[in-house]
Amino acid sequence: MRLYQVSTYVYFLVWIVLAVFSYIYNSNFIYEPLLVFLTGTALYYTYVAVTNYKLPIYFKGVLLFVFILSLYGVFLIIVGDEIYWQATGRILRKYLYLLWLIPAMLSFVPVYIFTSRGLITEREMKILFLIFFVCGINSYYGGLEQQMAYAALMMEEEQEEFTVSSVYQLLSLLPLVILFKKNQILQFIFLGIIFIFLVLSAKRGAIML
Repeated sequence: MRLYQVSTYVYFLVWIVLAVFSYIYNSNFIYEPLLVFLTGTALYYTYVAVTNYKLPIYFKGVLLFVFILSLYGVFLIIVGDEIYWQATGRILRKYLYLLWLIPAMLSFVPVYIFTSRGLITEREMKILFLIFFVCGINSYYGGLEQQMAYAALMMEEEQEEFTVSSVYQLLSLLPLVILFKKNQILQFIFLGIIFIFLVLSAKRGAIML
């Protein structure tokens, strides 16, 4: 196994750990270094993509959008007010905005580079899809449990419906269903399961997308 291939698998492993870890043991000592790693990786491969590849217009639009949002993040860090998360009663560190924004919005760039260089085969992408599919379902139930716990803390015992933002993990997997184009029944099973969780999440934006 060549050295640069190891970083490919490490990149996906960190995403898998991040997708599951926060619902098992939420510790900033482990959580934030993972975000720093993903942010650095996304920025590095964005530089590689911009300087070495002729990118589609969609990519350029996303990069411009992320740049504008990043300016807001820098402004928030320098002169912004403290961020108070009312649902949990915590004050969030302002730099977390950038640590979430950049990996979340630019995660497609490293994958684009990996696939362009042949570092990920179609078979490996199918395996990754299945792993993240399971992680996405786990994140949904983990997010639901968090919402129920917050409602209990706020004495909202009569609340029966919750919005679960973690369902966006499943939504982001939707385009990869095309990998199973040779088995349409399997495709419709994955589409059906994802759609069910989108509806259960009560996130209108996710359902519309």
